[in-house]
Order: sequence, then structure tokens, then C-alpha cells
Amino acid sequence: MEIRIEDLAPMRVAYIRHHGPYETCCQEWGRLYDWATRHHFVGPGTIGVGASYDDPETTPPEKTRYDACLTCGEDFAANGEVDMQILGGGKYVTAMHRGPYRGLRRAFRRILREWIPTSGRLLRNAPRLEIYIDDPEKTPEEDVRTKICVPIQ
Repeated sequence: MEIRIEDLAPMRVAYIRHHGPYETCCQEWGRLYDWATRHHFVGPGTIGVGASYDDPETTPPEKTRYDACLTCGEDFAANGEVDMQILGGGKYVTAMHRGPYRGLRRAFRRILREWIPTSGRLLRNAPRLEIYIDDPEKTPEEDVRTKICVPIQ
């Protein structure tokens, strides 16, 4: 896994929040894509982003928070079904994960527990991000790419 330090631009996103174990956020993704389909929201430039707020190693699973997000334009406003927020912006440690989503936790752990302590870098209080590069319905599971991003000072 090649690790980089990057400055990410802020992303305006429509999102639905999930409370509970990260592995069970599929329902929110389903609700978000159902909404997006009904509103003709997804276009060629739309990016799926996951935002994780809590460390699953130290936070009880029922208390973890995750946002299933789709990038959106300035014209989007929260509508009751879907909220809006600005994600990202700033310095991040990034790495490309290739393979099933179930391997993301291990990839984040590697950055957080192995790379950060030896890097001299400090974590920043912001969500960790998963930027989904490939459509999992069109890409073989072992080839799906996800850019993982850990906020640093």
C-alpha cells in the first residue's frame, strides 16, 4: 500500500447518516441511491464518499457514526430525506485500497496504528474518508478501488 500526503479540496455532499457498526451501513447506501435515482441526481461527475467519525477499536459498535455521501452542486439543499454538508479540505494521509470493502478496516488500521505513530504526524479532528473510485456493480470485487483518507495536522 503506497501512502501519500495530499491536500484535499472540500467536497459538498448530499448524505444520509448511519448509526451502528460500519459493516452495516449498506441500508443507508441503498436509501441514498434510491433517493438519487428518483431525483435524477447521479451524473458522470458524481462521486460516492463514505465518512467515518469514530474509531471502531475504541467506540462501541452501536455508537459509531458513518455518512453515506454523494457529491453535489451548489444548487442542492437538504430536503428532509437527505442532508447536506461540506467534507474534507486540508491535509490527509491517503492510500489506495484494492479489493473488497471488508478490507478497508484493516487498511485504515495500518495507517492509524502503524504509519501515524512512526511518521511524526498528528491526527486532525475530522472524519476519515473513503472515496469510491469504481462502481462495485460493474467491477469485480477484487479490483474495486477505494481511496482511503485520514486527516492530519
